[in-house]
Amino acid sequence: MRILFGFITATMAFGQEQAPPVLTDALRTLDGVRILEPRFLDPKIGTLAQLKHDHAWSPWAVGDTDRDDVQDVIAVVVKPTPKGPQYGVVAVHGSEPNRIHWVVPMDKTIINGVALDHAGFIEPRYCVYCDANPWYNWTGSAYRAEVFGVGQVLAVGEDIPGADTVVDLVARATEGSRIVGRVKGGTRATVVAIRGTDFESRWYLVDAHLAKALRGWIPGSYASTWGLKSEEVRGER
Repeated sequence: MRILFGFITATMAFGQEQAPPVLTDALRTLDGVRILEPRFLDPKIGTLAQLKHDHAWSPWAVGDTDRDDVQDVIAVVVKPTPKGPQYGVVAVHGSEPNRIHWVVPMDKTIINGVALDHAGFIEPRYCVYCDANPWYNWTGSAYRAEVFGVGQVLAVGEDIPGADTVVDLVARATEGSRIVGRVKGGTRATVVAIRGTDFESRWYLVDAHLAKALRGWIPGSYASTWGLKSEEVRGER
């Protein structure tokens, strides 16, 4: 599933050189973990001066990622170890500032920054000048890769559906379940519930945006952002 609208970097672009205290305070609970510093960047992506010139130096970002109308802080963190630095991404919600949520667990793979879009989707920047990074979203209980949360809006169908694409909505989150209705590809729908922990096993219970009420399950492979603006995806609480 590919995001079709662009990400924004909500950090240094607003002139904030110091990370929010809520982030630095929360990180004190993690031994040896610090916010991403320039010396831990992948040297192949260019100099810090170049990243700043391109507004691509983004060790942390501020935005409402859990959709409660309170600002949250997302950051790339690093822990130096004898075998080399480990990288991860954390979130500190404004509604519970003393708790850390892991977006990306610690690993040796270099992360060069983080960005947010208006829907609250998080992009860890494994690469900076590309569009191949995965994205993460809050489900209501945890951050997961490439998932829509309850209350968000998706487009039913593949990323670029054909004009005659039709998608079945079914009664249960299983293959072969009874069909309760059909919608055209690209139909907007609001997520009501989620089943499955990864892209391959995921199903969504959705309310289709139609004149007549229609609720049913679709597999995760038929949930996309086709034709949507990030403000639409965000949905209503």
